[in-house]
Amino acid sequence: MAAAALWVVLVAATAVVLVRLTRLLKDARRQLTGIAERAVPLLDQAADDLEDARRQLGRVDAVTSDMHRIAAEVQQVTSSASALSATVNSTVAGPLVKAAALGHGVRKAFGGGRKPQQQPPNPRRSRG
Repeated sequence: MAAAALWVVLVAATAVVLVRLTRLLKDARRQLTGIAERAVPLLDQAADDLEDARRQLGRVDAVTSDMHRIAAEVQQVTSSASALSATVNSTVAGPLVKAAALGHGVRKAFGGGRKPQQQPPNPRRSRG
């Protein structure tokens, strides 16, 4: 009879373990179902955000390439303006300097230049 009682206790303990294991598996299944239900919308949102980021990067690339093109055109305009300035300088400045020198020479030749004014004596120097 002792063997039968030990056998009953062993079967009862095994039944308790199996009932608890069943509850644990049911809870785990519910948790996994809940996680899956929440994860799918999150993954969809992440995919949408990733697509938006890809589109924005495409726009940034377009703006960057436009800025490089604009910078090259500005550099070309700057070099053209520099060349134009040098051309104007060599075309206009040389003859203007020569005309000014000629005018100065003619004035000196005819005595039309101003005579230097005499400065009044400095009162501080004469005291000494």
